[in-house]
This record gives sequence, C-alpha cells and structure tokens, in this order.
Amino acid sequence: MESTTPAIMARFATPFLIGKGGMGPATRAALVERGAAYLAAVGGTGALGARAVAEVVSVAWLEELGMPDAVWILRLNEYGPLVVTMDSQGRDLHEEVVRAAERTLGNAPR
Repeated sequence: MESTTPAIMARFATPFLIGKGGMGPATRAALVERGAAYLAAVGGTGALGARAVAEVVSVAWLEELGMPDAVWILRLNEYGPLVVTMDSQGRDLHEEVVRAAERTLGNAPR
C-alpha cells in the first residue's frame, strides 16, 4: 500500500489512516502534507473493532485488491484503542522503536 497511499489520501481527503503496521517515507510525507496521522490498531483485535463499524460508506478497489486490501470508508463509533504511530509532524514511532532497539542491541554484551 505504500506506493498508493499518497494518491488514496488525496482522493479521499482522509485525516487518518488506520492500520496495524508501519508505513514508509511516501506515507510519512503525505501525512505531513495533509496534516494527517497514521493510527495503529492493536493486533488481534479485529473482531472487537468490527463491533464499532456503524456504516460502510463505500469500498474502493474491492474487485482489484480483494476484501482485506480494498480501501474501506467506514463510519465508526468508539473504535479503539488506537496509537498514533505516524503524525503530521513527520514523527514515526515505528522507526523510533527500531532505532532504540538497535542502540540497545548494539550495547548488549555478546
């Protein structure tokens, strides 16, 4: 999705993206440009999160990408918990954690 995220954000004018893993530099740049944020859902909570779906507003690229990778526009009620992992200022929690782990592992006794 990294290669298509900037175009998706432009087309749908979304203030947030919700996913479960990190994205890359193209997404980070699009978030900064649009003043948006990437929100990570806690892994393994899909069934719980599904309860919060009040309405499926629309679905894009369902036939081309299939159900799990299509772009779903949803109206949600009390969905969460979510963690802001990439923000409109260019911060990327995923990268920060990787750098911290590398520093820690680099200093670990062998």
